[in-house]
Amino acid sequence: MIVLLFGLLLAVVCCMMLYGIAATIYEFYTMQYWVQVPCTILETELHFHSDGDSDLFNVVSAKYSFAYGGKKFEGTRVGLHNGHLGKDNNSKFHAELKEHMDAKKTFRCFVDPKKPATNSVLYRRMCWEKFLSVVFFACLTGGFSFWIVAF
Repeated sequence: MIVLLFGLLLAVVCCMMLYGIAATIYEFYTMQYWVQVPCTILETELHFHSDGDSDLFNVVSAKYSFAYGGKKFEGTRVGLHNGHLGKDNNSKFHAELKEHMDAKKTFRCFVDPKKPATNSVLYRRMCWEKFLSVVFFACLTGGFSFWIVAF
């Protein structure tokens, strides 16, 4: 009975991961139809973090302003995965944003025409390493929970 409950708990975890995967795919797909507008980078930083295994990774943060539909807005979303744009590319993206900010050159952002006040992003690319690792663990968890419940 305890094994069955454990298997069902793993199945719930797998379903939550699958929901997150589906939401990411949907958001990535809809972002491709957002409108590109010029923006001004107001702030940008590169934050360094450790995942506990002595692996350092960095995350880009930014604040930017843009105009859409005759109104001015500000955004902070850098990418689909909250500033984690790829294992080795965050320094490159930060340098690109900092260069535009320091030179006071306009950059581009992508804006959801339906919700420009809340939905804007600088990079609408998928971080495939992060996405595929979640897919892998969802499959592993789902397979293990199925094996526990079925056998």
